Amino acid sequence: MRYRLPAATAAVIAAATLGVSVTATPVFAAATSTTPSQLIVGLRSASTAAATVRKLDADPDVKVLSSDASAELSAVTVAVPAADRADAVATLKADPNVAYVETNAVASADDVTPDDAFYARQWGLATSKTPAAWDVTTGDAVVVAVVDTGVNEVSEIAGRVLPGYDFVNDDSDPSDDAGHGTAVATVAAAAGNNGAAMVGVCWQCRILPVKVLGADGTGTYDNIAKGITYAVDNGADVINLSLGGAESSQLLDSAVQYAYAHNVVVVASAGNDSKTTRTYPAASIPAIAVAGSTQGDGRYSWSNYNATADQWVDLAAPGSNIAQSASGGNFTMFEGTSSAAPLVAGAAGLVLSAKPDATADQVRDALENSGDSIGTWVAKGRLNVGRAVQQITASPALSISEIATSPVSPARGKVTVTPTVASTAGGIKTVKMTVTQPNGKTIATTATKAPFSMVYNSTGITGAVAISITATDTAGNSTTAGTVLNVDNTAPSAALTLSSFVTGPTAVTLANPSDDIAEMDVYVKNVLVGTVTSAPWTYDWDTSGLAGTIPVKVSVTDLAGNSSTTTKNVGVDNAGPKLAWGGPTVATKSALRGTVEVKATATDTAGVASVEVLDAAGNVLGADTTTPYVIPVDGSSFSGDTTLTLRATDKLGQITTVDKTVLFDNTAPVVGDIAASAARGNLVLTPDVTDDTGLRSVKMALTLPSGKTVTISSPTTAPYAAKWGSAGITGTVSAAITATDWAGNVTTATSTFVVDNTAPSAAWTLPSAYANGIVPIALTTASDDTATMDVLVKGKSIAQLTSAPWSIDWDTTGLSGAFAVAVKTTDAAGNTTTVNKTINVDYAGPKVTVFTVKFPAAAATQIRTSVTDPAGVESLELLDAAGQSLATSTTSPYTLTVDTSAMSKGAATWTLKATDKLGNVSTTTKVVTVS
Repeated sequence: MRYRLPAATAAVIAAATLGVSVTATPVFAAATSTTPSQLIVGLRSASTAAATVRKLDADPDVKVLSSDASAELSAVTVAVPAADRADAVATLKADPNVAYVETNAVASADDVTPDDAFYARQWGLATSKTPAAWDVTTGDAVVVAVVDTGVNEVSEIAGRVLPGYDFVNDDSDPSDDAGHGTAVATVAAAAGNNGAAMVGVCWQCRILPVKVLGADGTGTYDNIAKGITYAVDNGADVINLSLGGAESSQLLDSAVQYAYAHNVVVVASAGNDSKTTRTYPAASIPAIAVAGSTQGDGRYSWSNYNATADQWVDLAAPGSNIAQSASGGNFTMFEGTSSAAPLVAGAAGLVLSAKPDATADQVRDALENSGDSIGTWVAKGRLNVGRAVQQITASPALSISEIATSPVSPARGKVTVTPTVASTAGGIKTVKMTVTQPNGKTIATTATKAPFSMVYNSTGITGAVAISITATDTAGNSTTAGTVLNVDNTAPSAALTLSSFVTGPTAVTLANPSDDIAEMDVYVKNVLVGTVTSAPWTYDWDTSGLAGTIPVKVSVTDLAGNSSTTTKNVGVDNAGPKLAWGGPTVATKSALRGTVEVKATATDTAGVASVEVLDAAGNVLGADTTTPYVIPVDGSSFSGDTTLTLRATDKLGQITTVDKTVLFDNTAPVVGDIAASAARGNLVLTPDVTDDTGLRSVKMALTLPSGKTVTISSPTTAPYAAKWGSAGITGTVSAAITATDWAGNVTTATSTFVVDNTAPSAAWTLPSAYANGIVPIALTTASDDTATMDVLVKGKSIAQLTSAPWSIDWDTTGLSGAFAVAVKTTDAAGNTTTVNKTINVDYAGPKVTVFTVKFPAAAATQIRTSVTDPAGVESLELLDAAGQSLATSTTSPYTLTVDTSAMSKGAATWTLKATDKLGNVSTTTKVVTVS
């Protein structure tokens, strides 16, 4: 399965590869250029490719430009900007799905030098004894995959080129735009004995073209690796890799191992650097690394070769061969290890044609064990095709049927290697074991007695180890067989994914396992509680009933038996936080309003994640995540008893709640007018105030007519009546009533009322101190609003008036003497003014105490009187018997003079009539003598 971004976003992949040379002297170009933005990511499971790319792309410091995965190799190549490379590598290495990360290095194609030649000039075929093989077979339908620049179906291989694939352009047209791959294909499989210009090694072999190098002869490691797996999956029996690079690669090694595991022979050119330095993929253990030899079996100066301590180049083959050009019209001399390798690949095709059931190991043994010795610069000599075919077809006098190891792969420590050896020509003389370690070091051991068991001490070594067994019998026959043993002496290391605090079912998981894990054991308090034997490496630990700090130990063991242990102290918390309400508190006479600060105390061993306040419907009103937990709550919409819920959540998701009912009052008091019990004196002022939760205070600020302000506090319970002494105050009083409830809501309203502490002043009319008959009593003026007028005589009310006209008539008939008369006027406020007067009721006439008549000598007679009256004498009148007035006096002293000259002499009856100022009359009659 491949994962690829759309073409519009795919990055251009550039890498150094083996290039094509047109110079007279072929040169194997060194792999010097790399593209840091191209990373090959080895995966622990092919199925995690997409998830790994997504996780990398989620890193804010990394931008994934493209990705291309090969499920067969459990790897994916990603392209990132050069500036993001370091972050990308760090992120990938931290991903538990990633086994390794390496740069997508480059390889280059061996170069060829065009020249003209025909069969007579094909000295390489003669030197490698190929015609001797043709005596047995010229090949059949063996499939040789040319993993290169592509292959054009030129005349020498016409009809034998299979459909292939182009990994450079990602399409199914593997055409050769460089010429290198076509030259390789014709050296390996050009038709023979057909009257044409050249002859290949395997005349009937079929070619599977796999394009992994571009027109410039370069290609990336990931494309090469994909080309190898494609060839294996599409029927290749032999794979030719005339390419290489200086950088080692787990990805390329995995691809070659993939081919080996599928019984496919891999042939690779050793390179043209004239060095002993390894090139890849030729240096991969299952590959046959091929150097270039001259016609005289010397080493071409440009060919790579073995160092004494590092025998990595396996075979030499003639390094200058005729090849057909990609255009098909020309034939050229093709030089370099790129030309030597297809001779070996073609020879492998002939060997398989001669023995179709041969294994890849048997083919390799036939090619390597039949070589002609040409010096120590190659391990197995120069290719001898005829002898290789002869060896594969001959009945073996000596055979190695099995190489057993104990322990089996993967192994560690001391490994016992026991080959099964048989000989029909004689006894076994020696069995030699050569072990090639991943570091290139070789270890040789020889056994001379059955069962020929030998011990290889692998301590300190990890990786693929090549074991080669060479048996020699007493007749001198020898044979070699090999196997690859995976050695693992590295203890597995795996990060433990386990939180410091846990609750309930908890996953104990391995993260980033560094090795193949065979078993995971979980211990709780040093007691084994579970064993896991397959991925995902997760154990579900039930922490129910546990609390406190618990030691958890995880032991991991790999397939080789190496183990490591990780211990972690874990806090187990299966209870919610301890939670308490800290405020606000509401006393008996208090309430809340508006926004209040809810305070809480919350503690938890795992840590408190949040404390929230919820209403009765479960709506979150506010939250706090840090101590002290103070949460503003808008309570402006609440009224009356309100239940608030505190909810504390710990960092494990456990919850504790506490309910609290508090009183909210967001309605201000209602204030109306003041009712006054009176309008004067000590007043009872009762403001009209109501509130739904009760009042904390009611205050009245009274502004008096003088401008002075007086503040009065009322009780906090209905009817809120307060006393105020208004003495001395008269006029309109303005009151500002301020009511404050227990929640602090305040209402202020104004009201006015009238105070009257001034007594009314009134003038009224009464008769003089003496009177009789009907006596009028009336108010004449009033200085205030008069409400009532009371008239009292001797303290008893004789009349009460409530409206104007303010007057009465007092009937004194039958009365006599002095009477205390009081007139009391009362205004609307109840102030009173009383006027008192004593009135003498007098119905008696004046008292005449002296009535004498003096007769002087003259005609006038003088009357002497003494008259008194309490009401005052109004007049005295002297009447004759007929009632005629004789004389009158109105002033005191009352002297009457009567002219008697005209009167008859003698006795006369005179009457003295006294009248007082009330009209009372008294008379006194006297008989006098007129002379």
